[in-house]
Amino acid sequence: CRPKTLRFKVTGLKPNTKHHVFFNNTAVNKYSGPLSVQFSAAGSGYGRTASQGTSFISKSGSDVSLSHSPTEYEKAFERLKISPNFPSPNQGLQLKTDDTGQLVGFFMIPDHRGKQDVPKFPTGERELLVTSNTKNEKGIVFSFAKDVYTAIGEMRTTTTQVTSTKVPKITTTTSSESRTIAARAYAFGGANFANLMASNKWRYYTGGNSTKVNLAIAQYIKDGVLVRSGNYLRTTAKYQTLSPGQYNRDTIGTTGFPIVDQSALYQTFHIERATGFFATSIYLYFQTKAKNDPVTISIVTTKEGRPQLIELPYSAVTLNPDEVNADEKGETFTKLTFPSPVYLKGGEKYAIRIKSKGDMYKVKTGAETTGERKNPMVGEMFLPYAQGPQGSGPTVESSATHTSHMRFVMQCAIFDTNEAGGKVTMRNEPTGELMTLE
Repeated sequence: CRPKTLRFKVTGLKPNTKHHVFFNNTAVNKYSGPLSVQFSAAGSGYGRTASQGTSFISKSGSDVSLSHSPTEYEKAFERLKISPNFPSPNQGLQLKTDDTGQLVGFFMIPDHRGKQDVPKFPTGERELLVTSNTKNEKGIVFSFAKDVYTAIGEMRTTTTQVTSTKVPKITTTTSSESRTIAARAYAFGGANFANLMASNKWRYYTGGNSTKVNLAIAQYIKDGVLVRSGNYLRTTAKYQTLSPGQYNRDTIGTTGFPIVDQSALYQTFHIERATGFFATSIYLYFQTKAKNDPVTISIVTTKEGRPQLIELPYSAVTLNPDEVNADEKGETFTKLTFPSPVYLKGGEKYAIRIKSKGDMYKVKTGAETTGERKNPMVGEMFLPYAQGPQGSGPTVESSATHTSHMRFVMQCAIFDTNEAGGKVTMRNEPTGELMTLE
């Protein structure tokens, strides 16, 4: 990677706690530092000389708090002048979160050319991790945040066909599994079709004395498992198999300490417009909120109707509690404006994800009439903290009728093609001596 300064703002960490920076699994505290005095721990540092000391030095171009409020620190990022030629006087100071769990700092990818004691990082996707664990151990971590830095500018197409000029963000978890495989025998048959006949033979059926069996048969016919001809039933071709037979039963168990947060709330929706559109903002209606913990809202892809961990570029917005409007009836909206318009492809299904540390953020939900839904764009709502079988993810609310939905309003961009076109000149920032042929 070429020398470059990465600026970061993290919310939701453990308050008043020392944190350490790792890049590509390498400790880089020596090349990192705070961007404001409240994010430094006085009296400790890495790779600093006696003359540099261990106290924060407020200086224009390296202190974001000189001209911005705590909720707008990232607006000052572009005006920072931290580089190998203009190092920050606070590089190497110990990072520490403030009273709200916020941390604003930087990591400068060092210039390794001609230096043996400076780490060299290959190009590609590299993970930037901020953690309370001094050794980045993969055990129980009380506070951490991570993101992926891409050192190459390329357009990628994922299997979920996310259309964007920026690489989608994929959330990963760490876990270990154990599997036991055991053979089990089966034989289909029985009086009054009490057991499903998984063969191509027609079976005479006039209805049994058991109402439960009759309902089960009717459901099998409805689901396409059985086909009926007069008083005869037979398993459809795709469900047919020989009887008796044998199958392998897999038993999967998760062990270890997976690094995951609590489940989020999801609301799926379908893009009816064939050409898709660019979403610019979302209006949500909160009924409750947390006192200190922030909430992150984003748009993720779905697979077979269930939310996945692939986050659309530019769709994530993190709000502190004082930025969220909440009332008991959920009548006051909170507007979330995306950093850049988010393209939603026509015909695709996506999900709005609301994630926080606990379950203090409650949104207003409503019920639609049964039968055909009033709004064909709205899908299912997946509730947090109500898990299904192990590994199956959040539980779907009203999966049969889809009558309960989260209230939200999504705004999209309108492009005026009648206006006369302008001229745009795009030019890369010169890097001078920092340019390398990697």
